Amino acid sequence: SAEVEPELETEAEVEPASELETEAEPASELETEAASEAASEAESERWLAVPVTNDVEAALRRARDEGGVDAALELVAYLRAQGRDHDALPVLLGAVREDPARLDAIDALRSVAEHLGAAAILDAVDDLRSLYTPGHASPAGSWASFLDEEGDPLGAHTPMARALQLLWVAAPSVLQRDLAALGALGTQRIAPSGPQPLGRALARAQRILGVDATLFVLPDATSIRLFPSTPPSVVAGPDLVHDVPSQPFRLGRALELAREGTVGVTARAPSEARTVVEGLHAAFGEHDATPAKDAATFATELWRVVPSRAQAAIRDVLAGAGHPTVAELLEALRVRAARAGLLVDGSTARSARALTLDDPSLVGHDLSTPEGYVAAARASAPLAGLVRLSFEPAPLAARLRWLARTEQG
Repeated sequence: SAEVEPELETEAEVEPASELETEAEPASELETEAASEAASEAESERWLAVPVTNDVEAALRRARDEGGVDAALELVAYLRAQGRDHDALPVLLGAVREDPARLDAIDALRSVAEHLGAAAILDAVDDLRSLYTPGHASPAGSWASFLDEEGDPLGAHTPMARALQLLWVAAPSVLQRDLAALGALGTQRIAPSGPQPLGRALARAQRILGVDATLFVLPDATSIRLFPSTPPSVVAGPDLVHDVPSQPFRLGRALELAREGTVGVTARAPSEARTVVEGLHAAFGEHDATPAKDAATFATELWRVVPSRAQAAIRDVLAGAGHPTVAELLEALRVRAARAGLLVDGSTARSARALTLDDPSLVGHDLSTPEGYVAAARASAPLAGLVRLSFEPAPLAARLRWLARTEQG
């Protein structure tokens, strides 16, 4: 029987951007400080808790803590009137991450970043604005290769996702399927070591994300789908081969959805995924409701085939995790996958456009106008999550390294 350890992934600490040595000008120091501020809630609180000079500012900061983006913009207006753009910058970064649909916060962040010479933040804003602003082109290059290899911008998985990873290893027969059932030919497999551009793009995405999955291109496939083989498989159609600009993001997103364990639900129909999630919760989670008949049957199977030590590990992971629905789990996985696609591609605008090709939350949305972007960012958690990541410390630090290298030659 297979044994598993309960801790598959831990959230890596992000190296403070201020330790970067690619820029020596004061503007770069300002920018890396702002990126470092975004590294954690505690650090954000430290930035927002700068010495308060009077009761007016104290009241504005209390309102910011309680009132969201509108209150943040009031605080920013006060700080800028005092000539304190340096203090306004982290407030605006937090506001944009809190609500990526607020164009006024995005525009204010651009103004402050431009005034301070915060090149990476300014570039990130212009990248986003090129999505919905006529005449603005997306960046030609990408900072994705400049990510810190030791960090993990995606962070830790949810407890249910970690439980699925444990189950994948402990009881392969429960979630995994034989590759022969896919019906793909060996000649339809894209080798990451092969000469094709798609193979090279696949190798790069696998390296950035650390995901081992097999890619097949089938002539009759009309969309990207997943298969829970060992290793997991991604099936795409000819459109992925021909649409080169969207390849990095779409491959990154698909590989993240094809991670071992979670592919056990992302590759299944919603009804089957619901059975897996509810059955796993019924077997090893908190007993807060009577499961449906199919979930109860699946739970019984888990008690029979999962080794006792693995059962204990899964219980530990799910302890206190509540009872997420399959819809909540799948949305969290799609958000994570969109963020993974951005890490592979590097451009927020290009990634957002590619997301419209595959994510169901963006069906019918046009991102090419300000109004269309706002509506999409409010309707699509994956799109909002993607934009948030572009203003977090690891991508900002990578963008700073990329800009420095670009300037050098």
